[in-house]
Amino acid sequence: MLHIISKIKLIFNKIKKYFFFKKKFKFPKKSSILIYDCNGIDIFQELLNNKSYEVLNFREEINLTVMLKCLIKLKFRKKDYLIEYIKIVNPKLIITYTDNDIFFYKLKNIFKEKIVTISIQNGIRALTGDILGVLRDSQEKIKLSSDWIFTFNDKVGLELKKFISTNTLSIGSIRNNLNPISFSKNKIKDSILLISQYVSSSPEEDKKLVLHLFQLLLDYTKKNNKTLGVLTRGQRDEEISFFEKHGKNQFHFVKKNFQNSYHWIDKYEVTVSIDSTLGLEALSRGNKAAFFYARSKFRNVEGRKFGWPDVYPDQGFAWTHLKDNQCFENILDKQFNTTHQEWQKILSDNEFNKIMFYDEGNKIIKKFFKNIYSELNI
Repeated sequence: MLHIISKIKLIFNKIKKYFFFKKKFKFPKKSSILIYDCNGIDIFQELLNNKSYEVLNFREEINLTVMLKCLIKLKFRKKDYLIEYIKIVNPKLIITYTDNDIFFYKLKNIFKEKIVTISIQNGIRALTGDILGVLRDSQEKIKLSSDWIFTFNDKVGLELKKFISTNTLSIGSIRNNLNPISFSKNKIKDSILLISQYVSSSPEEDKKLVLHLFQLLLDYTKKNNKTLGVLTRGQRDEEISFFEKHGKNQFHFVKKNFQNSYHWIDKYEVTVSIDSTLGLEALSRGNKAAFFYARSKFRNVEGRKFGWPDVYPDQGFAWTHLKDNQCFENILDKQFNTTHQEWQKILSDNEFNKIMFYDEGNKIIKKFFKNIYSELNI
C-alpha cells in the first residue's frame, strides 16, 4: 500500500511540475544542430558561429505535440519524450552543456552512427554527489558513449573514459574563455571576494563549512584592515539572510550573473572559495585566489580536493585541505604580499594550466567546430 501511495505521489508531483512548464504546440523544426537542454544556451550563439539550431528544453517547457505523439504510442517516460523529440528534429549533431546527464551518453547507442554527440564540461567534477560517483557505484552495466567530451583538463578526460566510451579534448572552461580578462590598475586594493557556495538544500555539514569560512574571513579582514565582498549565487532570500545574520555590517554583497562574475574576480585583489569552478577560473585568468578545500573534514566526500583527479599535497600556494585557520591565513598573507608579476611566475612554476588554462575566445573549440561542420556538411 505504501509503495502504491509513493508512486501516486511521484506521478502527481511530475504532473504538478509539468503544469507550470511553458507549453509549445508546434512541432520542433528540423535542424542539423540540436542543443540538448537549455543549460548554457546563452553561450552557443557565438560558439556555433551563428549556425541555426533547435533547443531541446526539457527544464522549462514541454512540446505538447511531441507529448501527444508519445501518448498515442503508449510511451509515457521522460526518455520516450526526449527520443521522440530528437527523431522529429533529425539532427546531425547534438551538443550539451549538461555534462553530468547520464541519459545523454545513451543517445549514441539509441541512434547508432546517425548522430555526432558532443558534451561540454560545465563545472568541477567529483565522486561524491556527482556523475563519476554514480557511474562508479552503479550496479547496472550501462553502455555509455559520446563522440566527444570537452573537458577542463586531460586528467578529467581520463577519469571520464573509465566509464564512457569517448574522445576527449581539453579546452579549459568554455564560459570563462568567452569573457575577456580585464586586468587593470583599478583593482580594489586590500579586498577579498568570497564566492558564496551556500545552497539551502545542501547538507548541514556543507552549510557549517560555508559559515566557518565566512567567519574566518570576517576575522581576517577585521584584523588586517581588508574589505570583504560576498558574491552571491543569486538573490535568494535565504542566502542573503544567512550572510546578514552572521556578518552584520562587516561585509557587502556583490550581485552575480554569468557575465559580471568574471568582472568581479578580475576586480578584487584576492578571490576566496571552498572549491568553486569560478575560483579555478580566477586562477586561470592570472588572478590571486585561495581555496579552503576542507569539505572532507566536515563530511565524508571523495574527489573534493584541489586539482582532482590529479593528486596534490594537503596545502600549497593557493589551497589547503586542512581545517586549519592559521594555515589559510598564511596563504592569504602571502598572496597579499605578492606582486602581480611574482604571482604569474608562481602559477607558471606550479603548472596551474594543467588544471585549467585560459583559451581566450575559445579558439580551440571554434576550430574544432569548423572541421565538424565541414565533415557533416552543416
